[in-house]
Amino acid sequence: MTNLKLTRRALGALAVALSFGTAAMAQDYTIRYATPYPPNHIFSRADQAYFAKVEEDSGGRVKFQPYWAGALISSREGMDQLATGVADMAFIAPIYSRSGKDITKSMSGWLDPRLNPVQKVELFWRLWDKYPALRAEYEDVHLIAAHAGDNMHIQTADRAVRSVEDLAGLRLKATGESVTVLNELGAAAVAMPMGEVYVALQKGILDGTVAPYETLIGFKFAEVVKYYTKIPMPRSAYGSRAMNLDSWNALPEDIQQILTDNSMFWAEQIDAFSAAQDVEGLEFGKAQGVEFIEPDEATLEAVIAAQNKIWGAQAKALDDMGLPGTAIMEDLQAWGKEMLDAAG
Repeated sequence: MTNLKLTRRALGALAVALSFGTAAMAQDYTIRYATPYPPNHIFSRADQAYFAKVEEDSGGRVKFQPYWAGALISSREGMDQLATGVADMAFIAPIYSRSGKDITKSMSGWLDPRLNPVQKVELFWRLWDKYPALRAEYEDVHLIAAHAGDNMHIQTADRAVRSVEDLAGLRLKATGESVTVLNELGAAAVAMPMGEVYVALQKGILDGTVAPYETLIGFKFAEVVKYYTKIPMPRSAYGSRAMNLDSWNALPEDIQQILTDNSMFWAEQIDAFSAAQDVEGLEFGKAQGVEFIEPDEATLEAVIAAQNKIWGAQAKALDDMGLPGTAIMEDLQAWGKEMLDAAG
């Protein structure tokens, strides 16, 4: 069997098995899991909760052997590395892929910022069911789970952002459509894996980053930033946990079903750990002397106007590539409104 390591155990005493004339054997499965994050990171803590749940639901037949902190896999190339078989299951970040994954990368601004992360994941799976073009972006792996984060904000090392004008020329790390939005507003935003940001801020390569509260403590950004401006940069959901195709196909259907059935549990755990660490990050930032800035209405309106302009243009660009950009954007916005209306 490729990649997946197996052990065997007897179900019941050999005498019982022989009396029935059967082997009465069941397989145990050890799944090698790789992630670029250390074991105490919120993503990894959610991973461990998922592992425990799957182990329980499988009656102990499934075990996980984690490889933390980039031991087997990187943030940017994780999806390709998983496809080659460096691990059985892994954290993947298609939003950091150097090429392709155009739909996944473009969706970050298409969701109402009032939606919570779990609602965003539910919308991702609705899109997954409806659009083959989205599924095609993950065709080299078997997608297990997706997650979403709450809105991100602008953190800067030495220059406070109190207005749109203050963004001019700022070198900011960002992701997805926030790169395009910030550049539209005058910044010099680039995509970069989170693991590289601390050193870039420390050395002055970056002026700031777009990130949530939790990174003030999780990535220790409070040590290298002085200002946190609460201009919302929305994040959509993306497929973030997947299996190597050979490893997935080697599993029996009942084990596959257990892994799949716990997909939303994984997303919920990520959200719960993220929310708790956001609170910790906020308090840690305050203790470190980070100034938290509330933008005025004019600044928020300017940012929203730039976002609306970029979203429509990006959807049209996907249309021109033969991808259903506008259709996906309109579905996300309509479904999101339905969710918010239903929630009151």
